[in-house]
Amino acid sequence: MLSMFTTPECTEHDRRLTEQLAADPVLTTLRPGLTRTGDHHAAPCQRDSDDSGIASTMIGADPSLPQDAVVAYYRGLLEDGGWTIATGDLAVLLCADRRFDGQQVRFTLHGSSGSPQYALEIVFRPDRHDLACT
Repeated sequence: MLSMFTTPECTEHDRRLTEQLAADPVLTTLRPGLTRTGDHHAAPCQRDSDDSGIASTMIGADPSLPQDAVVAYYRGLLEDGGWTIATGDLAVLLCADRRFDGQQVRFTLHGSSGSPQYALEIVFRPDRHDLACT
């Protein structure tokens, strides 16, 4: 059965951007007490990409590491990496955006209180359409 959703065409820019984002320090650097439990990278043209490019990492935190410390750690990585951190009432723990290769992309940190599991995602739209937190 064919999907009712069309998969966008991939450009060389989309493939290159997916690789750049997957190598960004905000996804690859871990502090003591954090462990990478999985990752996923897909260009917008790949079937499981949901029409967006994504570079993501799942992490687990040591139970003794409070959520505030995890958020503060990633906030520091984002600031050091030149990301613009969104403020205000967000549905995620952290949201930031930054330009990569002439295109604005969005980072989000997801997690819930009481769980030591976190998801970090950098998402971008195909065809160089900008994506921001707000």
